Amino acid sequence: MGKLINRIDRWPGLDLRHLAALEAVARVSSFAKAAAELGYTQPAVSQQIAGLERIVGTRLFERGSGPKPVKLTAAGALLLRHVEAIQARLAAAQADLESLVAGESGALRIGTFQSVASRVLPPLVQQFSAEWPEVEIRLTERDDDMDLLEFIERGELDLAFVMLPVPEGPFEAVEVVSDDYLLISHPDAALEGVADLEGVPLIGFRQCRSHSLLEDAMRRLGIEPNVVFRSDDNGTVQSFVATGMGAAVMPRLAVDVDDPRIHLAPLPELAPRRIGLVWHRDRWRPAAVDAFVGLALGVQSARVA
Repeated sequence: MGKLINRIDRWPGLDLRHLAALEAVARVSSFAKAAAELGYTQPAVSQQIAGLERIVGTRLFERGSGPKPVKLTAAGALLLRHVEAIQARLAAAQADLESLVAGESGALRIGTFQSVASRVLPPLVQQFSAEWPEVEIRLTERDDDMDLLEFIERGELDLAFVMLPVPEGPFEAVEVVSDDYLLISHPDAALEGVADLEGVPLIGFRQCRSHSLLEDAMRRLGIEPNVVFRSDDNGTVQSFVATGMGAAVMPRLAVDVDDPRIHLAPLPELAPRRIGLVWHRDRWRPAAVDAFVGLALGVQSARVA
């Protein structure tokens, strides 16, 4: 017990420079490269790591001889995971302070993906900007909403449109869109339901998390997806269907329903994809965030009505 208490007593000596050195050396696998990146001398970085190892009471890096890259020990890898979480919280704290100073002006940073950006956001941003003219909307677009969740956790976004449910993390979310699926096929080989999909070549998406969930849902219905081509662009997927290369299952928001080159059929067997707005649970939320969420809920109510 005495040894444990002595070891814990050393931890107050740990500071952010120790953690920055650990993260940099682990990322570039070199004390020299980490020193150049941090603007320190190599001996200074070595001293930071040595001091950190004394504080935690164990070796954090395996140091090879010569130019061989250094590698984290198991203890180093464990500590690095905590360092990454600390850095994310510090970034969130910085973002909170910037938002507090900005008040009702400044920027509202919103993450989104393709179909929401083209179908949901335009009227929503128009209405928000009319009511909050001093707040600038800054959009970050990604095909994979897991990237957006990471940005929320790091404090780089205030809000993000994501697929529900969200994974575990410091998140709160509210559902704003329920988006049903449509079966898209060529008019000369029109398909009318899930049963017609068995063995049919499919045009799919590459990084979209909703599509992986969709393919799992199809398998639960006894249909093994036969995907012959993938793209992350909604228009590209639809155009490939229009050539007759295959069919596609797409959420309604992603489809140009007025395209005469395709045949559309509903898929009531598949539960609609649920799209929500997510924010960081532990961050202070400026009034503009709550206002945007409220408007998003109102826009969805109008769509349903």
